[in-house]
Amino acid sequence: MPWVGRHAERNIGQMWRGDLQIPDTPFVAVWADGSFLEVEGKRFDSTKCVKKSQSQWVRGQICAAAFMGPWMLSVDFARGRECEETVGRRILDEVLEGPLRRQRLTKNALVLLDSLYGDAPPLKQLEGYREKPSYIVGVGGP
Repeated sequence: MPWVGRHAERNIGQMWRGDLQIPDTPFVAVWADGSFLEVEGKRFDSTKCVKKSQSQWVRGQICAAAFMGPWMLSVDFARGRECEETVGRRILDEVLEGPLRRQRLTKNALVLLDSLYGDAPPLKQLEGYREKPSYIVGVGGP
């Protein structure tokens, strides 16, 4: 596990559980999101080209992270042909099957994801966890 996750897990383990919960609920909020980071130049590893307008393409890198309360549990960049959803799903596995499971928080997790994750693969993934975390996933498209 990357150092950011180890650091967050150590701190989470020292916190009173009530401080981690959404007030007046049994849930701890866990969310993942990503960003397209625009870059300039031509020599970047794992960069993407995205059409910004009718005639303009931009190069950049996709980064996604997962959080619980004030803690960043995982962060990673897209590899090869990965997209934000793929990176987000990978780090959700890392977080829910790692620090949250070890801290016995997975069944209390309320996973919050935007509409990018509102299709079959992410929903099957969320339904497939042994501890069955609750989740809210945005839906809708352009």
